[in-house]
Amino acid sequence: GAECDTTSVVQRVLRRLEEDRGTVVCRRHATPQYENVSADCPLDQVIISLLQRECVKPKYVEKGCHYMHLLDELHRTVEYSTLQKTALLHVLERLETNSDVIRVSDRCYYPV
Repeated sequence: GAECDTTSVVQRVLRRLEEDRGTVVCRRHATPQYENVSADCPLDQVIISLLQRECVKPKYVEKGCHYMHLLDELHRTVEYSTLQKTALLHVLERLETNSDVIRVSDRCYYPV
């Protein structure tokens, strides 16, 4: 009925926002939950913590972490196992604008 049509439309819109713009993230739980990746969203702190942990390793200490390494690490978590690259880049750009992270080179980031 109409409820199924509405749900389907909403799911398609959320998927487009996730895949094309990166402004929404689908977090996996028993049922999918969508997270708006605006300022101070939970993903912000997850990324900052991940950068802090990874950038002390010899491989990343000077050049920072490439976003694809961050994406791989996030995909290993239950909540962000399906995180889209566009969403990660959207959050990293915002964190850089807010001076929470520094882009060291093309697509490599370091925590502040």
